[in-house]
Amino acid sequence: MNIIDLKNFTLSIAQQEKTNLIVQGVSLSIQNGEILGVVGESGSGKTMLMRFLLGVMPQNMTASFDSFSFLGSLISLEESKNVRSDIAMVLQDPKTSLNPVLTVEDQIKEAFILKGDKDNLDEKVLKTLQEVSIQDPLRVAKSYPFELSGGMGQRVMIAMMLALKPKLLIADEPTSSLDAHVQRQILDLLRDTAKKNGMTLIIVSHDLPLISAYCHRVIVMYKGHIVDSCKAQDLSKSKHPYTKGLLRCLPKLNDPRKRLSILKREEIDL
Repeated sequence: MNIIDLKNFTLSIAQQEKTNLIVQGVSLSIQNGEILGVVGESGSGKTMLMRFLLGVMPQNMTASFDSFSFLGSLISLEESKNVRSDIAMVLQDPKTSLNPVLTVEDQIKEAFILKGDKDNLDEKVLKTLQEVSIQDPLRVAKSYPFELSGGMGQRVMIAMMLALKPKLLIADEPTSSLDAHVQRQILDLLRDTAKKNGMTLIIVSHDLPLISAYCHRVIVMYKGHIVDSCKAQDLSKSKHPYTKGLLRCLPKLNDPRKRLSILKREEIDL
């Protein structure tokens, strides 16, 4: 069964008496339990598509679609914001996502309470921190966000999302500010956690090699459109000119170049 079925989705924003299309005619199906990668350059519409799924669009944006179903149930445009209780998002930078004046313990407790789970919170906080491989959960629980490293902050963010028991977890650039070793640790954690808890996982990233390594399938977005879709293992073999352009822009240790390739946009046909 598909957890998401979205047909002909369009998202526009009103700016200075002009309407700009952010996402245009996107149709997307995601299987329950799938790990989906979403790639594309900045401004391609990746994050705004995810924000629609989460139900947290800016007020000056207008959405429309032919049909939208979540876990097999048709959802109207008015009801689309209500599915967010089953969807959670891990954001790019824990330093700006976590509340700086609350301890980790208090913030995870808020997540449990939001889900209506108010019993034995101290014990559940420690257990949840252990589930994301934090070795000293008591110390971390009493810490403030500024006392955590980037990788530890991301683990705390994932723990908070697990407290919400989502059916769909969206990770929006979850490793962009981390070094290569910690990136792998966080993505291992996301993949293993999703499998253990039966969650569907969407990873939004600019890092094509990481997406290829951790996802089942990849969609490529450009100017608000989905222009390419393939198995993650086949991403490097894509024939679409935009995907090929993104791949050519990647630096390679075994092929050093003085200057990286640039996208030839005239070759891209929408």
